Amino acid sequence: MVISETLVGGLIGRCGSNISRIRNESGATIKVYGGKGEQNQRQIQFGGSTQQVALAKQRVDEYIYSQLIQPAGAQQASRATILRQ
Repeated sequence: MVISETLVGGLIGRCGSNISRIRNESGATIKVYGGKGEQNQRQIQFGGSTQQVALAKQRVDEYIYSQLIQPAGAQQASRATILRQ
C-alpha cells in the first residue's frame, strides 16, 4: 500500500501508538518504508495471515478516510458558524 507522506505521521502516532494498536488488533506485521521528508509517498507493507492483513489494511483505510473527511467536516462547520452570525 502507498500513502501520502502527510498522513504517515498520524498513522504511526505519537511514539508509534496508533500503528502499534493496529498491529495488536490485527495481529499483522506492518512496516513503513522511506524516511521522513525523503519522498511524497510512503510504502506500507503488511504481513501475516489473510485475515490479519485484511484487518490491518481496513484499519489503515479507516484512518486515511477519517483524515480525508475531517477537513471537509471542519469547513462545513466553519461555514455554518459564519452563516449564523
